[in-house]
Amino acid sequence: MAFGRLKARWRILQKKVDCNYKFVPQIIVACCVLHNFCKDNKDRFLQEWLQPVIELDEVFVQPRQQINCERDNIRSTIIRECLKDYLAANFPLRKTLLR
Repeated sequence: MAFGRLKARWRILQKKVDCNYKFVPQIIVACCVLHNFCKDNKDRFLQEWLQPVIELDEVFVQPRQQINCERDNIRSTIIRECLKDYLAANFPLRKTLLR
């Protein structure tokens, strides 16, 4: 449900992106960074924000397949590592001074 909470907080993730597809990774990274910032600063999250996400998930049902946990865990790990490497290479962390 973590992605559901992310979509609930940032509505741009609930619809078709209206910009060039090349900007989509930057939009997702920005939403993730802002989401983590809000979470770290204990910004409130209202449960009713989830309702539109749940409704959209019912309209656009994801395909259900037989689950193979071991295979899926390996695939998930590979995808996560590729995503991590991509983000690290294209969006390096910057040191900032906070006062």
